[in-house]
Amino acid sequence: MRNRETLQHLFTRTLVEIPAQCTCIVRLPCNFDHFQRASAKQRLWPNGESVEERIKKGLVHVPEKLSGYIPGITVRSLGAILLSMLLMGMYVQYAEIIQVSRGAIGEQAIPVPAITVFLLVLLVAALLQVAVKYQILNRQERFCVLISLLIAAPMMTQGMWHRFVGIIAASPREGNFHYMDAFNDKLWPHGPNLLHDRLDPDAPASIEAVGNVEWREIEYAAGESAMRPVLVNENSEELSYIGFTLDLHDEEGNFLLQPGQPYLVSFLGKPTDLQSESYYFIRLYEDDKEDYSEVVNSREQTKKTFLHQTGFLRVGRYNVVVPPTIRKSLEIRIGLQGAGTLAVTDPKFFSVAALEGVYKGRRIIGQAAFDQLSPNQQVGLIVKPNNMFSLAGLKFLITGYIPVRDWWNTAVAWSVPICLLLAAMLAIGVIMRRQWAENERYPFPLFQIPYSLNGEADEAEDKPLPSIWKMRIMWIGFGVGLCYALLKGWHYYNPEVPFKEPTVALSQYIDSPWWGGMWNVTFGLSLLLISIAIFFELNVLLSLVVGFFLYRSLFILGNFFNWKVISGYPFRYEQSIGAYLAYAAVVLFFTRKYIFRIFRYAFSKRNKEASAGEAFSYRTAFIVLAVAFLGAILWALWLNVSVIAIVVYFAFLVTIGFVAAKLKSECGLPVGYFTPYNAMLFIGLLGGMTAFGPGAVLVCLIASGFLTVSVFFFIPGTQVELLEFGRRYKLVPRHLIYTCILGIAGGLFIGGWVFLSNSYAIGGDNIKYQWSYSQGWFFRSYMTQLADATSQVMQDKGAASQGILPVHWAYIGAGVLTVIVATLRQLFAGFWFHPIGIILGSAHMLEWAWGSVLFACGIRWTVLKLGGAATVKNKLFPFFIGVFLGCIVSILIFVIYGAYLQDLGIVRIYSELP
Repeated sequence: MRNRETLQHLFTRTLVEIPAQCTCIVRLPCNFDHFQRASAKQRLWPNGESVEERIKKGLVHVPEKLSGYIPGITVRSLGAILLSMLLMGMYVQYAEIIQVSRGAIGEQAIPVPAITVFLLVLLVAALLQVAVKYQILNRQERFCVLISLLIAAPMMTQGMWHRFVGIIAASPREGNFHYMDAFNDKLWPHGPNLLHDRLDPDAPASIEAVGNVEWREIEYAAGESAMRPVLVNENSEELSYIGFTLDLHDEEGNFLLQPGQPYLVSFLGKPTDLQSESYYFIRLYEDDKEDYSEVVNSREQTKKTFLHQTGFLRVGRYNVVVPPTIRKSLEIRIGLQGAGTLAVTDPKFFSVAALEGVYKGRRIIGQAAFDQLSPNQQVGLIVKPNNMFSLAGLKFLITGYIPVRDWWNTAVAWSVPICLLLAAMLAIGVIMRRQWAENERYPFPLFQIPYSLNGEADEAEDKPLPSIWKMRIMWIGFGVGLCYALLKGWHYYNPEVPFKEPTVALSQYIDSPWWGGMWNVTFGLSLLLISIAIFFELNVLLSLVVGFFLYRSLFILGNFFNWKVISGYPFRYEQSIGAYLAYAAVVLFFTRKYIFRIFRYAFSKRNKEASAGEAFSYRTAFIVLAVAFLGAILWALWLNVSVIAIVVYFAFLVTIGFVAAKLKSECGLPVGYFTPYNAMLFIGLLGGMTAFGPGAVLVCLIASGFLTVSVFFFIPGTQVELLEFGRRYKLVPRHLIYTCILGIAGGLFIGGWVFLSNSYAIGGDNIKYQWSYSQGWFFRSYMTQLADATSQVMQDKGAASQGILPVHWAYIGAGVLTVIVATLRQLFAGFWFHPIGIILGSAHMLEWAWGSVLFACGIRWTVLKLGGAATVKNKLFPFFIGVFLGCIVSILIFVIYGAYLQDLGIVRIYSELP
């Protein structure tokens, strides 16, 4: 602390005279009142400085426990955080995957599972305080629990895990070998390549060559050559092959091969001059048997593609099962039957049991039954120890059936960029918090409900529950919300119960072809969305609705000018990208003086003073930003993809996070699906595959599949809320960082543990809700780009500029309109239309949220006109906090009731949101 207030926390401790340059504090059994009554001379150092001046200069160190800051991360809160995130992960998994929740509860602007679990923590803490007169969790500790849940929730659902596995599994499981070499093996789980370096000509007895096998220096990739075997047959009767023998066990008796388990086998080949009857193959021979299993048989000739510009092509097969009866070895033969030539390189043979187990499940067996099986039969089984209260039992519970070794590279490959991105966003939050929270005084509308539930910073601390729980108007709202939601669900199970869904298809009233389909939307109401949107400012609510219909008006133009025949029109995703980029540029321009000032402070002697009270200093924030981009460079080098593409893409993701954090802090976001749906399009705009290569574009596409589609970018806004409200709660600054780290780690690893454990236990193919396990459709745009790149470059058509295409006008138009609206709003205080209407006008979220947003706008406007701003704050807000809680409780009730019905074998289960 830097002023006189600091010393009021010392009480029985005070400062004594110490050498001028010494930084310390000495404990004395002296009351602070004695210090106050001391003369001015008695409170001076020998050089004449006062205590307050010494503290301001940082020459006297005041421990955090004496500084007025309150710890939020303690042993108690840490245990509560871990347990809460585990419960939330289980709740999300059961409600969204097993019960097939059509209205995903974790994709809301205020995640339903996070608030549900937090309410449980709050209730337990209150009951214990009443029962034993001991406060088990104070407000700061509860705040850390709450924020960690809000950060982790998006990653536990569509923000990562409910899309991630389906995306990374799609290419290998669907056998897309024509672009498999662009998909780095580190990016998906599998075992080690047992054929690695087996084509090294210096490796003794590594392969068996039969027939006409020549070793030649061949260029297998642009600029990369090596000595590789080439099979050369002169006539149709000849057979040539190379063979690799894989032993079942290593020298220590451990399994090298896994009998009965699935594998992927492939090689990169260049078949030329094949005759009509010629073909090349991969055959598997078990032990010394003459019978074989032919897993690949192809007559496809060499062809140049943009991915394989030397004419090589990847051939292979996924899910090849090693014979369960194997006793000694397995021989893999890659051969050519008939006239022609086949160059062979980069053979692969690795276990895909880790990936297939997600879909097929893994078999659990007791220890006694396991011991009765032969060694081959034991491979791949999950052994449940006889004594669960043992180290083996603990390991069984912790691993959750997950083959950690096969997942290790994948976990590192994807957790690193996610952590770098969120670290960069936390640094930006530290830099911009003062501008947004203090200079521009953003209202943080999405945090008002959690803030009230936990207790505002200026409330009394000694009460078991915050003041909101004592407000009658809140409980009235709770009753209204609960009754409405229960009635809706009751009507689902019993249609005789009177309930009319408030939905209206506008096209049935405005169906003229002249509109071009502009009114093909449905007006619907969701009480949950209304209770969230009611906290948004009126201009924001109205801007969202107007912006949505401005976007829909493009269908009129498309019909009038016949633009609708253009593929992709009206280019909603491209508009979103253009608007996000333009708004980020405008915000940076208008806050440039503030940012430059912070930058000067960061690298001057005023750094510590200027950043006092922040989670970390401004200098550290800029260093974290730089380290994040450096980490992105190293990540690209590790994956062997274009560094420029990854850095540019990473910068674009940071830009999205910057805009998303500002919008969430200033305006509020009613529901997920508000960011550019496919961020890879930005890389395509800058040149795509022809500029950056197919590997980099594929990495960007996969990352887009779970980062920018749904709810991941709620997290940067939550980080800003953590920084601002943690400051209001006077939380120890470094505990803000710990809370953020715990939330990220919980979303990544606890969320992953719950999802994967459940998948391995049940099997994704046995779960009715297949969305999380089937994401192959997401690669259609990539295959189109690959075909276009091949057509342009490999067929000598060139990549000549085609001028400004219609899709480019979508980027430009949305960007220019965003700049105009944002500038007008900045220059004219009375300009009501907020640029959020342009930025999110084309977003998927407004297709189902616009009706609720409009209804919330009408309610808030009416109450404001009739009762004034005080009524809105003191009556309307508490009422809809109660409505929100009623919806939360109703969802939990129907999830529990659905579990009961599933136990009875009933599959028709209500799973919509109120």
